[in-house]
Amino acid sequence: ARQTSLFGTEGVFLGQIDPSHQWKGFPINLNLVNANIHNLFRLLSAVSKLNIVTSDDVDGTVTVQLHEVPWDQALAAILQAKGLGAAQYGSIVRVAPIEMIRREREDAAAAQQAEQDGMPLRVLTLPLNYASANDVMEQLENMVSKRGTVNYDDRTNTLIVRDIAPNLNHKDPALRAIIR
Repeated sequence: ARQTSLFGTEGVFLGQIDPSHQWKGFPINLNLVNANIHNLFRLLSAVSKLNIVTSDDVDGTVTVQLHEVPWDQALAAILQAKGLGAAQYGSIVRVAPIEMIRREREDAAAAQQAEQDGMPLRVLTLPLNYASANDVMEQLENMVSKRGTVNYDDRTNTLIVRDIAPNLNHKDPALRAIIR
C-alpha cells in the first residue's frame, strides 16, 4: 500500500528534507548524465505509480548517480538539487519552483482566512452538569478562532461561545470531550 503522503503530513515539499523522515519507497538505482528533467520525472512516475505533473517553469537537465536509494528519497533529492518543490494531491504530485508552491500555499491560506473573516459569528450555549463552566472555559479558549470568544454564566453554569459556525460544531470530538 502506498503511503498517504510522500513529504510528511501536509504533502508538500519546499526544499527541506527532514533527517528523521522515514523513506518508504523501494530502492532504485539511477545512473544518468545530463538527463532531461522531464524524462527523469517520467521514469520516477513509472517506478512510483504516481502521476507527476510539472509546471511550465520546470526545465533543464540533471546528472544523478544513486545506488539502492528509496525512490521517494531520490525524488526529494532531485527536487532539492533543482530548486523545485512539490505538492501531493492523492496520487498526483505537482512539481514547480519552490517559490511558486510557497506563494500558492500563502495565497490559499490568505483566502481561507478571508473566508473565515467574512463568516458571521454565531452563539452556542452549553449548559454543564458536572464540570465548572469557569474551568472548561479555559480549555475552550484555545479552540475558537481569533474572532471567537468564550464566556460563562456562573449562575447557570453555562458556557457561552461566540464564533464562526465551523468552530461551533457541538459534535466535534474535542469539544464533546471538554464539555462532558
